[in-house]
Amino acid sequence: MDLSKVVGITAAALFTAAPPAFAQAQQAKASDITTIQTFTGCLMTEPAYRKAHNLGSGALGGVGLGDELVLVDAKVSPGKSTTADAKATTKALDQEQKAEKNAPPSTSACADQGQAFRLTGSAEDPLSKMKSLLGHDVEIQGRFKDADDARTGGTPAAGKLPAEVVIESFAPVANAAPVTEPAPAPTMPPQPTTPPEPPPPAATPAPAPNPPKELPHTASSNELFGLVGALTLFSGALVSAFRRRAS
Repeated sequence: MDLSKVVGITAAALFTAAPPAFAQAQQAKASDITTIQTFTGCLMTEPAYRKAHNLGSGALGGVGLGDELVLVDAKVSPGKSTTADAKATTKALDQEQKAEKNAPPSTSACADQGQAFRLTGSAEDPLSKMKSLLGHDVEIQGRFKDADDARTGGTPAAGKLPAEVVIESFAPVANAAPVTEPAPAPTMPPQPTTPPEPPPPAATPAPAPNPPKELPHTASSNELFGLVGALTLFSGALVSAFRRRAS
């Protein structure tokens, strides 16, 4: 086959297929910026974000950025509601925030260490008035504003501002359940301590026996001799008496 004919057929095929492919790309681009997704993160002001990341103060020295917000430490997940439901939620929260006008601003701060998104859209104004939400986690139902951001997941180039997300609704993230500390182990009541037995009393030494008392030396030897003599006479008398009876 002639080479020129082959080239012509190939070119015709490409031009025939190009319009559908281009249309599909445009359709995909359009769907990227209409898909509602859930963006959950910590809320901070854009001036604070710019200062923390050395991104300058913005045009005219940052005039008009005081109510602009950035969602930092953000996570992206599938959307939870339709656009109509999201707008209804935003309206209810708008009414609720009127009661917060006199509430003191939050003193909490975001870690600002993860992915970030700038917030925009009509729902940003009521959200910016809820000063008590600054430094706290917020759940945003929204969509990427630009298709390029949608395709890259919102990751900005170095030194650039984060991608913009159009808010459809917002809601404070419920506080995490308090951590329950384990109950302390039951303590046994103090056992009464038995006092140590006193040592046995030292044995009292037996009193020393009293020495025998000496008889008073009142008797004399004369009385002793007299007693011996009397006994001798008595014994002689008894012997004589036995002899007479025997004879």
